Amino acid sequence: MKKLYFILLILCISCNSEDANDCFQTSGNIISEEISVTSFSKIEVGENITLVIKEGERHQVTVETGSNLLNDVDINVVGETLFLRDTNNCNYFRDYGVTIIHVTAPNIIEIVSKTQFEVRSDGILTFPILKLISENFTNDSAASGNFILQVQNQELQIVFNNLSNLFILGSTDDFIISFPGGNSRIEAADFMASKVIISSRGSNDIIINPQRELRGDIYGTGDVIAVNRPPIVEFIAHYTGQLVFN
Repeated sequence: MKKLYFILLILCISCNSEDANDCFQTSGNIISEEISVTSFSKIEVGENITLVIKEGERHQVTVETGSNLLNDVDINVVGETLFLRDTNNCNYFRDYGVTIIHVTAPNIIEIVSKTQFEVRSDGILTFPILKLISENFTNDSAASGNFILQVQNQELQIVFNNLSNLFILGSTDDFIISFPGGNSRIEAADFMASKVIISSRGSNDIIINPQRELRGDIYGTGDVIAVNRPPIVEFIAHYTGQLVFN
């Protein structure tokens, strides 16, 4: 029995190391480290990462994770895209969702989410034109994390084709929504948009606040629920999903 206790003790000690096997590795103490990067205007966030985006004067990336996990977090800029990767996939002895990456930039034009965790803003984002993508055309099954944002800009584009939801506050001139499929949902009752354009084949609802113009097509079962009726409405429901003014 003493030998068994000794073996278990050695196993626990060896798990608390950055060199331990991923499956048995503990997180270690939570640390924060700034990573030097070149300029970028797009972000692609991979599995196992929570992304926090802040608008600021310079490009800055800070990783918050366990001390044993930092070596498996990869930050890389290719062209205009910042790629965020956490390859700590196998997990028996630690919590999920430990890695949080804080990104600051003067302007972002596109965010691609391939994570199961949140993408959220720290403060109001005023990037003039912003596109959010969460899709599984490339079999990225983890692309299910929600976007929780505050935005005030000229144009916001959404392309969701999986399980991600958008919860958003603020305003925009043009709000362009594309659901090629999936069960994604948009909660934008408090996001005022002068013009909203929608193409939806999804099975969940899209809640919007159009002020001047609403155009689009519903090909799926999810409804489009507008909390305001704008002067211009050109909308066709091709299937069971309906346009509802609430």
